[in-house]
Amino acid sequence: MGITNGTTANNGGQLRRQKNSVVDAGDRKWKILMLLSAATFLYLVLITHVLDTPSYFPALSAAVPDDRAETIIRPGENDFVPSGNNNNDVDRTEDRNIGGNNITELEEEVYQYIPRKGIDPKKKAIRKQRREAKKERNSMIDKDNNNVTIDMSKWTYEETAIKPNMSNDIYYKNIPSEYLVTNDTYFLWDKDPVIPEWMKDYLRWHRYKRSTWDLKNWKKERWLIMQCLLDQDKKKCGGTADRLKPIPALLKKAYDNKRILLIRWTRPSLLEEFLLPPEGGFDWRVPPIIADVMSDSSNGKRLVTKHTISQYAEGGMSLIRTRWQTTIPSFVYDGEIFGFKDESNTILNVTETSEPNFDTVFSHIWKIFFTPSPLVAIKIQSKLDEMYLQPNHYVASHLRALYGVEQRSEELIKRFTENALACATQIRPNVPIFFTSDSSHAVDHALQLNKEKVGSPPYNIRVVTSIPNPNPPWHLDSFLGPTENFYDTFIDLYIMALAGCVTFSNGGYGHWGLLIGGNVQCSVRQFYIGRHSKNKNDFCEWSSLIVDSEKETETNKVTTTLYGNDSGPLFLPPMK
Repeated sequence: MGITNGTTANNGGQLRRQKNSVVDAGDRKWKILMLLSAATFLYLVLITHVLDTPSYFPALSAAVPDDRAETIIRPGENDFVPSGNNNNDVDRTEDRNIGGNNITELEEEVYQYIPRKGIDPKKKAIRKQRREAKKERNSMIDKDNNNVTIDMSKWTYEETAIKPNMSNDIYYKNIPSEYLVTNDTYFLWDKDPVIPEWMKDYLRWHRYKRSTWDLKNWKKERWLIMQCLLDQDKKKCGGTADRLKPIPALLKKAYDNKRILLIRWTRPSLLEEFLLPPEGGFDWRVPPIIADVMSDSSNGKRLVTKHTISQYAEGGMSLIRTRWQTTIPSFVYDGEIFGFKDESNTILNVTETSEPNFDTVFSHIWKIFFTPSPLVAIKIQSKLDEMYLQPNHYVASHLRALYGVEQRSEELIKRFTENALACATQIRPNVPIFFTSDSSHAVDHALQLNKEKVGSPPYNIRVVTSIPNPNPPWHLDSFLGPTENFYDTFIDLYIMALAGCVTFSNGGYGHWGLLIGGNVQCSVRQFYIGRHSKNKNDFCEWSSLIVDSEKETETNKVTTTLYGNDSGPLFLPPMK
């Protein structure tokens, strides 16, 4: 009995212990769950409190005035985030400057703050537009027939200028004889041996068209207008070269599609402030009534790629407005328009064909299109006189030191400045070197090398430069301001072209000056800043060729295609 009772007692104790252990395990689970819940709650409270910036930085919030508190950066705003930084990260190793006041690293956290709650206003606006568009589509549903009738006028266009159904050879010669045959007077293209015949046909037709077009019924005409407008092209038009170098390619597009090619700028100012059509040349100016039409962005289409330009130019849309910029329009002109390629997809030497290539024809087209405005022409002549330069008797050297960046080290700029000058001596030794650059450090260093002995055997070099105002010069696509602040862009361009021989580096500006001068064989391409040199031959050496410094040898004497003699007026007079 005692044993039984003892056994029973032991069993009961085990059961109680097992029960208690189960209860303890359950209590522990509940305690863990409660702790996790409490931790989650505290985390949410604390993180919300941290994100409440004004209360988290009370002293800082009090120190920042109310008007500056509105400068908090949100996605899509560019008031503070540096341009070109796609991920909105900022360099926090330096103090930033907002509104003229230095902002510390701690303060910058406030101005970079992006709230988690709520919706970005831009996203909200986009969603609203989508909802409205959906409502508009639903309102167009014919419920009886269960069909959707959508007004496609927003995406299509009315063909008011149908392309004439005849070949170009017939179309461009179907004009009065007085525009085909010249008597005592002639136009610049008539006696030019390089301009192809199709281009001459188009230029004659364009002259006739300007005298007969119906501007009141402008939708009946077929336009192709190169534009850079302040109110429509706010972000980018490209630099001067990017805007005007594609002219030969667009001229061919206009010819192929029977369109009137014109040019209009209002950014940074009218192109006519810098360049004008010459007497006997091509009048590309936009008449006032068409300028008013272009000011309405709903008229025609603004196109920015060569593919869309080609597609729309073929159709019946009246007004095609192009903002096409490219640094290599020669590929379009030589390869895509004329198709001079061999089986390996390499552009052939077009001197073997009936058409001149882009580099050959460019200076001839430029002479027909442009002459400097009177004020710019005066400044060009004045600069030449100041530097004692005579057209065709010096070499031009252009260094784009700040291509794609805001600044570079002075040591690197000095190294590439010396290389630019050495390349110039390789083209034409012992003649003056006109040096131009977008870096004031480069210009200063080039002037320091003036009259210094270089090469082996050593000899003096003469370096001259035109100090721009402002310095460094303003880029047409980066600044807005008084017209006179952009004169130096065109002054230096023509001084490069008048040299006849050019060495150039990054960008299209230096190469553009070479193209305008027309002597494309007399050039050296400098090693690009920003690339890593793998060969000592990447950099030019000072030329050791010795010639009379006062007289050039016949081998080194060059004449530009654009300005074929050293006498007479420097530029053609502008068209009235």
